[in-house]
Amino acid sequence: MCDFPSWLEKDGEALFLTDDDIIAWHETNRQGQSINWHDFVGHSGIIKILGDNGGEHKELFPIHPDIAKAIREGKMDKMMRLGGWANLNLDNDTVLLEQFRHDEATIRLRMIGDPSQEAQVERFRYRSNRLEYHFHVKNNKLHGLHEEFYFSGEIKIRRNYENGSIVFVEVFYPDGTLEKSGTIEEVGTQYLYWL
Repeated sequence: MCDFPSWLEKDGEALFLTDDDIIAWHETNRQGQSINWHDFVGHSGIIKILGDNGGEHKELFPIHPDIAKAIREGKMDKMMRLGGWANLNLDNDTVLLEQFRHDEATIRLRMIGDPSQEAQVERFRYRSNRLEYHFHVKNNKLHGLHEEFYFSGEIKIRRNYENGSIVFVEVFYPDGTLEKSGTIEEVGTQYLYWL
């Protein structure tokens, strides 16, 4: 199944569904049946209801500006909840989303910058209200700071990435003191993190 949000993009235009599109189609074509929202969240749902514009199948981040506007206006709330997203906050420069997972972990994503340009996504993972890790992604590549934490909250590993390539690594003992640092070749490839 495709992730929320999903859209077909052609010549900079996004073809996507809102909750009302799904409800209206369902009332016309499936009267008396309950809506299975899972059938409509992704690309096949878009094509079923709106047709295929021949555009590229896109999903997740960065969000197309028209979709960000529709989310901001509450036009995709049902699909958003189906995708596990909650506590959505959007403004012109930042997208902040929280996703509550079945494993009781909470994923928070913050997108910084214009979604139609080279936006950067900052991702956080919390478990039992404790930060496990956070990292940055730019153009679908790790970029910038990536940190993992011990259960105590002390820093465990700090990595610095540039356009998907690891530049520098610091590894810490559970008490927060530095164990080793350097390039990935110097500290060991077991400290790589794959996106």
